[in-house]
Amino acid sequence: MKNYPVHRIITALILGAAFGCYTFYDYSKWAMRGKDAFMLHEAQRFDKYMANPKISFSISLGIVMIAILVAYELMVRVIDPRRTDQTEVL
Repeated sequence: MKNYPVHRIITALILGAAFGCYTFYDYSKWAMRGKDAFMLHEAQRFDKYMANPKISFSISLGIVMIAILVAYELMVRVIDPRRTDQTEVL
């Protein structure tokens, strides 16, 4: 079976660009709201999540990470439909 790494690179670039756009949007949003609003938001976030950690949050975060990896593999398959996991018979 031939391995086509270019499709994985293209998929990684697409996901990286999407994450970069989201990060830019988030930074722009907080830049408009100001430093005080950002610090208040982070203090509330700390009080809600970090001060009293819950196992359910950690489990759900793990599930989200698995979902991201599955989405990555599905995107690779969409970009390169020739790729299969079956072994070739010579």
